[in-house]
Amino acid sequence: MPSKFQIHIGKVAVGGGAPVSVQSMTNTDTRDAEATLGQIRSLATYGCEIVRVAVPDETAAAALKSITAESPLPVVADIHFKAQLAIASVAAGAAALRINPGNIGSHERVGEIIEAAREADIPIRIGVNAGSLPSEKRAQAESNAVAALVETVLDYVNMFEEMDFRNFKVSAKSSSVSSQKPTIISVPIAMSGFFSRIFLIVSKYNSRVCFLFIFFKILLLPDCTGKWMKFNCLGKVKASMTSSSM
Repeated sequence: MPSKFQIHIGKVAVGGGAPVSVQSMTNTDTRDAEATLGQIRSLATYGCEIVRVAVPDETAAAALKSITAESPLPVVADIHFKAQLAIASVAAGAAALRINPGNIGSHERVGEIIEAAREADIPIRIGVNAGSLPSEKRAQAESNAVAALVETVLDYVNMFEEMDFRNFKVSAKSSSVSSQKPTIISVPIAMSGFFSRIFLIVSKYNSRVCFLFIFFKILLLPDCTGKWMKFNCLGKVKASMTSSSM
């Protein structure tokens, strides 16, 4: 059963029964537009459909304009800490934003980003990392990191919906989990029909951490070969794997 809602990152549909999309992220200095575009073009030849680039400062935001104009792929601007960089990235033509609301600051600053995205009609990826949980979740994370991650995601989802913004997707990740045994959490939620329930399984394979975010009980297992994997499929599966030492 696919999700009821579908978002679009450029022309790439995510959710609502759309095929799983392939996304990667550049590791160039975004301020170097030519180097970044070279890597994006290379990714496109290998079948990548969405690319994310870091926007750490105003110079990178300025370079983003030429990157988005020439990129063969829709470009997601990865923002940390500064709401103004997100707003500048929207103006530079980003097809989507990735933010962690917890490190942006106040609700007002998050609201400014939401309004910019709303006006441009682009989606936001709500990204939550175990290493940057809000202060009120850190004590809980010491005993149950998985629950703290999921609850933080749901808090941010509620924040976005209270601002009447539903053009978003969610992701969560951690570099380690405390138990070698699989942890399963079933969280009933009501996000305006997005999902009826999130099932989250976290387990370790060969000192790697695998996360399976299973929506509507649709399961896709990673091959656990040590490769970093991400599948963007709102309402289906979000799987990622990374070294536990990262």
